[in-house]
Parts: sequence; C-alpha cells; structure tokens
Amino acid sequence: LDQMPGGNLPPADVLPALNSNNAASKNTAAWIVGHHPEWGDALAAHFRERLAQPAAAELATQLGQLASSPAIQRLLAETLTTPNRSVALAAMRIATLKEAPAAWLAALTPLLQGPDPRDTIASIRSLTLPKTGHAELLTALATVGRNVAMEPVTRLDALSLAAPALKSVDNELLEFLLARLDAKQPMLQRSAAATALAKAPLSADQQLKLARALTAGSTCQSCCPPSSEIPPSPSASPSSPRCVIPADSPAFASPSSSH
Repeated sequence: LDQMPGGNLPPADVLPALNSNNAASKNTAAWIVGHHPEWGDALAAHFRERLAQPAAAELATQLGQLASSPAIQRLLAETLTTPNRSVALAAMRIATLKEAPAAWLAALTPLLQGPDPRDTIASIRSLTLPKTGHAELLTALATVGRNVAMEPVTRLDALSLAAPALKSVDNELLEFLLARLDAKQPMLQRSAAATALAKAPLSADQQLKLARALTAGSTCQSCCPPSSEIPPSPSASPSSPRCVIPADSPAFASPSSSH
C-alpha cells in the first residue's frame, strides 16, 4: 500500500497497526512509519497517548527506531521528565543518531543529580556527543564521579565520560582511580579507571605517581587484564606489555615516566 503509484497513504491508516498483536503487522507498520519522517507530528501524538497507558515499556524499541524524527526526539526529551523516563532512556540507548540532540542532553543533565544515575549514565554512554561537547552535562558527570557516596562502579562510569572536562584532579580522586587499577579489581572497573586517567588533566607530579604505579609490574599488571582475559595483539611478542592506557596519554608525558 505504501509503495503504490500515487498512493498518499495517511498515517491514520498505519498507526493503529503499531499496536497489533500480530508481529508481522506490527513490523510492517514500523517499517512504513520509519520511511515517513513527515509523519513526525502524528507519530508523536500517537506515542504520547500510548505512553500514558499501561505496558508503556514495550514502546522503547519503536521509539528508538524512530528517533531520527525531530518530533520523536522532542517527545523523548519530554518523557525524561515523567514517570516513564525509563522508556525514554531505553529508547535513547537503541537510537543510532550521528549526534545526540541538544534537547536530550539538556534533559539528561538534571537526572544525574538523582540517587541512582546508572541508567542515565548508560544512556549517555550510548550517545554520540557533539564535537563541541556539552559543558553542563560533563560537569554533572564529573560531580557524580567525585561523589564518594556513590557506588565505585557508578563513579568510574561517570569519570570515564567526564575526564576530558575536568579542570583538575584532586588527591582523593587520584587515589580512588589508582586503587581501581589494582589487579584484584574487576576488569571493567580497571578499564574504566584507565580510561579516566588517560583523559584526565594530571599534574606533573600526578603523572609521575601514575607512571610509578603502572611500572610497578613489568607487564603493567596493575591496570591490564590478565592474559587469559584478552587476546594478544597479532604484532605483539609473548613478553610485550599490554596496557589499556594509551602510550600518548598524559600519564606518559613526563620524560622520566617510561612504560
């Protein structure tokens, strides 16, 4: 029907099928609306009504797939301020946009002030931020990372995103990150700590302290996963160290800090 010559298919004929219990009908309707960005306002009205109904969680996939529509983008930003914010967060993780809309970033920022911002951070991680960054969002992430009342894994996730925007790294924060490089810590925490340290604006003394921590073991065991956890590089020799902190990071800026 959608591809018939001269067939101006109205959205009202398709939108009801998005609620169908028949998977084929629902998928066909989703495909059609995905090819009609000009239906944005009608789509937004449809989903706004459905978000007010029970079982709204199932809408995340459809909304994420339609996120290229400006009207759907606005709806998701609005939904972040409602009890159904989890649907919007999930939809944002599914969306495949080249750059996160400014309205999303503005709406995500205050959610980082909540007692458990893990889902918010996960959604931010899935987005492509503007090249110019987003100062308010990165500042809010840095605040989470510095909050000692937060779970360590939450702090690490926030810091791995906010590190480039940090103006400085105090001693408490440095000690926290260095402690998470320990081989006894889970690999994902070590990797997040290494990412944050690689991007953070460390002072010369802090760079030296980090370098000493990394060179304490000949194979950089303090931050790198055990050899059984990651495959070796094809060009690496069996004895080559495999550090997750890049060689061009601030950690190795000091002439005295070799790795």
